[in-house]
Amino acid sequence: MPLRLGHLGALEAGFRGLMIDLYMYDGDFNSTTPKTLHACHGLCSFGSRDARDEFKVTADWLSDHPGEVVQLFLENPDGREMDDALYGVLRELGMTSMLVEKKADGSWPTMRECILENRRIVIFKMAGCDPEGVGMDDDGNVKNQMDSGRGCLKGFHNAFDNSYDTNFELADVDSVYTGEYTGKGEPVWDTGWINRGDNYEGKAAGNMLVMNHFLMKPIAALALDMNEEQFIKDRVEAMEDGLCDKVNWIACDFWSVGGHGAVKAAQWNNKRAGGGGSGC
Repeated sequence: MPLRLGHLGALEAGFRGLMIDLYMYDGDFNSTTPKTLHACHGLCSFGSRDARDEFKVTADWLSDHPGEVVQLFLENPDGREMDDALYGVLRELGMTSMLVEKKADGSWPTMRECILENRRIVIFKMAGCDPEGVGMDDDGNVKNQMDSGRGCLKGFHNAFDNSYDTNFELADVDSVYTGEYTGKGEPVWDTGWINRGDNYEGKAAGNMLVMNHFLMKPIAALALDMNEEQFIKDRVEAMEDGLCDKVNWIACDFWSVGGHGAVKAAQWNNKRAGGGGSGC
């Protein structure tokens, strides 16, 4: 996600979840240049960062904060080539041994268990997993270890087997409403559009609800209204009323824009009891 203060700034501000877009990129327009893994938002030619540098920030921060767990939502559309490159980068940085895996019964370990075992990185792949994917173990040997038969390398998890999200194609602030109004003249929140996660009906089993709360145009000035604290809180509560579920993730752009309203709303959401709405 576009950030003004980078991922380190987000972690220091209290965020424990990051969304990162990854692509295989050659760094120039020469087709003979080998492609390597980069973090960038859409078009890498507009600006990118080597994936090693990107993830080293998280690795170093976790080393300095042994009691913290971080969740990474990774958008990585390039299939097996990217999976192998990503696993290699994480291995070089000493992060593969920290990847959280599900238990034999399919349940997640508790936060305490993750911290005690030093498995403090949860990786969700938003583009899914390549059933033919191979990867490397910590000794550099090629392997093909699957997660619950879903085609993910060991320690990687298919995001939308474990979560579902709301519409992310928001053109402007008014896009969060249906265009209708209540009898009091108040706009009606749009809470009925589930975008990804075909196991939405299985939400009672523990799937996370991700509320996408950003506009399609990655422009900092446009985030001023979206990141207003009370606006986010109102939308979270409306979404929970409409979907009868707890909002676990508030996904936002430019979190530092708008007086840190996004930070305050996220802290509020983390502290309160599970949602679900009065009508559920």
